[in-house]
Amino acid sequence: MLAHDALKLPTKLPFIDALPMKKRNLAYKILIKLGIIKRYGHAVITVYHKDGSISKGEGYNTVMDAGKGELADLMIGVVTNTLNAMNMGTSDASPNDSTLNDLVSPATPVERLAIPAGGRFRTNLLITCSVLIPSTKYTRPLTAKEIAIYFDPTQTGKIFARATITAVTLNAGDSGRLDYEIST
Repeated sequence: MLAHDALKLPTKLPFIDALPMKKRNLAYKILIKLGIIKRYGHAVITVYHKDGSISKGEGYNTVMDAGKGELADLMIGVVTNTLNAMNMGTSDASPNDSTLNDLVSPATPVERLAIPAGGRFRTNLLITCSVLIPSTKYTRPLTAKEIAIYFDPTQTGKIFARATITAVTLNAGDSGRLDYEIST
């Protein structure tokens, strides 16, 4: 096995990508638990509603070609970027297109959320990145259906991965948290 094969995450599973969102997420969970898919990313948005209730949207990702290239450059020392920004959007288009450079439909106004130094950590073989969503960020109401993680917080920075998630709505006054976990 080549070294790059060990890093390969599921990117094209058309028989699963064709399923409705809830069934797609369940299929990924089953394939991961059975060990059929050994490498993956799991994205979650937790919304803290102003009435005190909590809701979540979650899904699994596709690693983009740009992300694979940036990761390869990082491994050979050509770049020094780390996973340091996230954003969410409103498209639920299946993440089977690995050629994307950004979200299909980013939340407005388009602004990536920088991951703070304390928002990135590794436990054994699990990398976790987290960022808070202020109640004043983005035009509301916003129904989030996609999450991306980037190597660079600038609008032209390279996307690493994109996940479609079960839809969750942020209304005026709601805050939230984006979490991205990558099993290595």
